[in-house]
Amino acid sequence: MAHRRLAGGTSSPSSSVTDNENAIRLLESLQNDFKSLSMETKKKYPQIKEASEEAIVKLRNSAAVAADHLQQQQQQQPHHHHHQIYYVVNQILYPVVQGCETKEPKIVKMCLGTIQKLITHRAVDQKGARYITDTLWMLMESGTEHVKVLQSVTLLLTTDCVVRGETLARNLVLCFRLHFTKDSQAVINTAGATVRQLVALVFERVMHEDEQLEQQLKDCSEDDNGHDAQHQRNGIESSAPPQDQRQQQSNRTQPLPQLHHHHQYNGSNISGNDNIAAVSSLNPCAADAYHMFQDLVRLVNTDRPYWLVGMTEMTRTFGLELLESVLSDFQPVFYKVIYCYIHSKSYLQLWR
Repeated sequence: MAHRRLAGGTSSPSSSVTDNENAIRLLESLQNDFKSLSMETKKKYPQIKEASEEAIVKLRNSAAVAADHLQQQQQQQPHHHHHQIYYVVNQILYPVVQGCETKEPKIVKMCLGTIQKLITHRAVDQKGARYITDTLWMLMESGTEHVKVLQSVTLLLTTDCVVRGETLARNLVLCFRLHFTKDSQAVINTAGATVRQLVALVFERVMHEDEQLEQQLKDCSEDDNGHDAQHQRNGIESSAPPQDQRQQQSNRTQPLPQLHHHHQYNGSNISGNDNIAAVSSLNPCAADAYHMFQDLVRLVNTDRPYWLVGMTEMTRTFGLELLESVLSDFQPVFYKVIYCYIHSKSYLQLWR
């Protein structure tokens, strides 16, 4: 199974130039989007027209900053401020959200097109992802452009890994609800396929996260071995390094700090001390997979979910299909990361 590779590491000068060139092109394209939105809304929605024009000014200013940075790089002039697009994107999302709130098909399609453009260019951070998720949720509840909403959710979750925790759960619930909607059969089928894809994606993230952690630990170990070899070549005794040096070595070999997602939920979202202890030992993506799997079991047993908040309907057949799929396709995840959960009471209830 193919795993999505995340961009990382230090950018070379040439890649930094490319990033700024891409940013400039994106910012110019967004200006055209907002000009179209302004023209479309100028008569009936003057507040959206005004917000769109403000967004154009912000985009134009941001493009000028990016162009200045690009010129400095081409002239090999050092600067210390890499152009960040996230800030301006979060500012310009407001007229897009307003456009979706009109529920007028033409305007909504324009705004969803802009949202999808931002996602595919990796211009959305966690804050922006929450704004977008709330907007898609609103469109789901209002019965507007359901297929495009599903397409946007898929892009949001598969393009990058910025959507985690409660925001991830909300996107999954959105797709589940559209699968069980009384809408057209096309929407139901599309939503079902989307749910299957995204449930698998949650576990693919766990495998990628595990690979990343293993590589980081391997790199730390190689750094320590190289450090010790250098000391030996320099004739430095390796028996007892100074206290501050021992502390630095200890810091290098420690795993990355783990984000305990159970802190994001209130007391009603945790089912006992055993689950709290289990989740606290997991890394972010593994915690998401744990909560999702746990709630799928609960839903199959007609119990209330704790993480997939907002679920209104679930069939035992579909739930068992999803559970069987992840248990079959992602055995390493359960062996290495969520092994403790297999022995939990809620899992055993599935086979009563």
